[in-house]
Amino acid sequence: MPSYMEDGQTCVVCGDVATGLHYRAITCEGCKGFFRRTSQRHLTYTCKNGEKCEINKQTRNVCQRCRYLKCTAAGMSADLVLNEDERVQKRELIKGNRERRHLEQLLAIIKGPPLDENRLKELMFEVDLITNSYCRNIDQPINPSVRSISGSAPDSKLTEILRLIVRRSKDFAQVVGVWNTLPIECQTRMLNSTVLEVHLLRFASFFDETEDTFRPAANISLGHGDLLETLAVDVVDHDEMDELRELLTCLFSLSRSLVDFQLDDRLLAVLSAMFIFDPSNVSDPSLVEAVSYAHTRLDEMLHALIDEASDGVGSTRAFARLLGTVTAFCRVCRRLSQHFKPQNVGFFEKILGF
Repeated sequence: MPSYMEDGQTCVVCGDVATGLHYRAITCEGCKGFFRRTSQRHLTYTCKNGEKCEINKQTRNVCQRCRYLKCTAAGMSADLVLNEDERVQKRELIKGNRERRHLEQLLAIIKGPPLDENRLKELMFEVDLITNSYCRNIDQPINPSVRSISGSAPDSKLTEILRLIVRRSKDFAQVVGVWNTLPIECQTRMLNSTVLEVHLLRFASFFDETEDTFRPAANISLGHGDLLETLAVDVVDHDEMDELRELLTCLFSLSRSLVDFQLDDRLLAVLSAMFIFDPSNVSDPSLVEAVSYAHTRLDEMLHALIDEASDGVGSTRAFARLLGTVTAFCRVCRRLSQHFKPQNVGFFEKILGF
């Protein structure tokens, strides 16, 4: 009940339970709706009893003319009734305000208290360690000796490539202290769940928005059609082909969005570590707490980097936008992984720069 109403207050038109101030009069929902429809549709009524009918909860639907006259006599104004376009605009405004309040609440939660100087130095020291490990293990050209597998059978090539990039991810992840306390089975699950996300994020950082292509090397330019050709080898099912097109379109769109964040080695390194140390990749409940702690620490590092890049201006909003974009990126990666087969190993070769 609105604060301006008294308990048990009744409709000034029919005496039913009132719900609020509608068009300048305290009325029930029924009389509010009746007055709105009458005004919007410009309806006119006639009375068979000389406009002297008694209007109450039981008789309000008997004579519409007398009901409408009682509405206007009570102070209800047709000027306040919105037409359909105005009602749509009002609903959109209310929806927008509700979403804005929700976002502000979310941003307040994300922002948290400011970091003190010592804490910030600790985080940045860890960022440097993780970045060095990333550059040493992930952001490296393929060794010429590894390229010799390009002449192998497709299933052998896929196995060797996966072994290579999983090993790189493992060597990278060891820089995070908790890694060496985890059982081999847990490590394997974490690596296998995220290996594509880690290496596709690196590939996404090579996106050239002016040409709408990926440029993993100076002499390589990969457009939508180039990647589809390597990914859709031997695909004859129309639905699967449509899904592959859709996934690549999403990959291009998200890579285009990531350009706005100017992903440098530090951001790529911290995001990649966050992929691996996502608690959802851990099946053993006894290990979730340790992995969650590492993920929270990485989350703080990411926030510190975004704050540094934006000089604190709008950093919380930028952080939320980046997390939203990266979350969508991970979903696309997981869907893409379901389509990998030995015959489309060429896709791996493209993104790794073979």
